[in-house]
Amino acid sequence: MTKVREIKRRIKSVKTTKQITKAMELVAAVKMKKAQDKAVQAKEYAARAWDILNEATARIENREHFLLRPRDNKKSLILVISTDRGLCGGLNGNLFRSIEKFIEEKKDLDFEFIIVGKRGQDYFRRRGKKIIAGFSGMDNLPHIVEIRPMSKIIFDGFKREDYGQALVAFNRFVSTTSQYPIIKPLLPITKNEFVYSKKYEEEKEEGGDVKRFVFEPSPEEVLDILIPRLVEIQVYQAVLESNASEHSARMIAMHGATKNSQELLDNLLFSYNRSRQEGITREISEISSGAEALKG
Repeated sequence: MTKVREIKRRIKSVKTTKQITKAMELVAAVKMKKAQDKAVQAKEYAARAWDILNEATARIENREHFLLRPRDNKKSLILVISTDRGLCGGLNGNLFRSIEKFIEEKKDLDFEFIIVGKRGQDYFRRRGKKIIAGFSGMDNLPHIVEIRPMSKIIFDGFKREDYGQALVAFNRFVSTTSQYPIIKPLLPITKNEFVYSKKYEEEKEEGGDVKRFVFEPSPEEVLDILIPRLVEIQVYQAVLESNASEHSARMIAMHGATKNSQELLDNLLFSYNRSRQEGITREISEISSGAEALKG
């Protein structure tokens, strides 16, 4: 009887866990859809913004512009976009390992960090990294206004020449089942980092005029105003993709947990029925033995 009661207790516990994981899966699915839609909508806008930047930089005669020239400064700034909560599989772990590998390969550089998300702040603080700013609460479809403080820190630090480069590390959203960590340069601007929009590429293939924009009063002055906004847009896009990745990963993780809970529940129910049947059989055997003893 003790074994039967223990199994019943475990069955109740697993049922409760299954209800929780199922609810979390549904909540994550709703949030994922919203985050995915917003990330996809902003992606084309960010790409077209880079089109404008490409043309502006192509027309600048002064290649020593502080936003374009490479620097000898060994100090680098990395904006890390992690999550506030866990239960999203290996999403954060994969990102952190990618950053650690990147840092290991760049031993000649000194790194400072801006961390979005409590998980990232805890991880890098435990490892003694220099965190100059931390942000949280970005997992619920943030407005671009909320991105401006971190973008301003990046741009102002680069303009003061405190850093030789600025990068952003986040989980790129590909699909519901596919996300991967990426470390993307933000500043200085290099031609290799331009991301053209699909429409821009189609226009080029059709023989369209690449120079589609007029810059007044000059490309240099436009660039000085444009770059902070473009950095802001790229950071915002990274946050949106990270959000979509987080909710997708959590939905998949909770789906797996719910499935495992059901398998465990089935096994416990089988054990419970078997133990209960064994008890019934034993009781019948004892009754039969007692009846035989009374006849004797």
